[in-house]
Amino acid sequence: MFDFLKKLLGTKSEKDVKGLESKVEEINTIYTSLNSISHDELRAKSAALKAKIQTAIKPQNDEIAAIKAQVDSNPDIDVNAKEDSYKKIDDIDKEITKKIEEVLNEILPEAFAILKETARRFKENPSMEVTATDVDKELSKQHANIELNGSKAIFKNK
Repeated sequence: MFDFLKKLLGTKSEKDVKGLESKVEEINTIYTSLNSISHDELRAKSAALKAKIQTAIKPQNDEIAAIKAQVDSNPDIDVNAKEDSYKKIDDIDKEITKKIEEVLNEILPEAFAILKETARRFKENPSMEVTATDVDKELSKQHANIELNGSKAIFKNK
């Protein structure tokens, strides 16, 4: 009887896969469009996603900074008032986590497509040259597979 129902209704994993098919199609569409852009443009797309997350949580981060500044600027603040302020910060932190989750779900297809295209490029090329950023300069000090050549950073895949 159970096998009959499973065949009729499907398993949980089959339902999960079916629910993800539209996301996979969206990822593959975006992935195809990324094939023709430069390494620097690909990095810019990734940076734009990071900026989108930061923009989404900026109001909450600003509110936390204002509360902390108010608490720090008033050394004579009542302990209960201080505790209330930190409880409010905890509540705002929960809002931030929720907002980040929403934005991550929204950008997931593009982020995955960028990652997939980056992995393909590393697989197919012995090295990739991009315009060096401050992060690249710091990473090159720690990793032998990242070289700096003037204003360019060269990432080797081995």
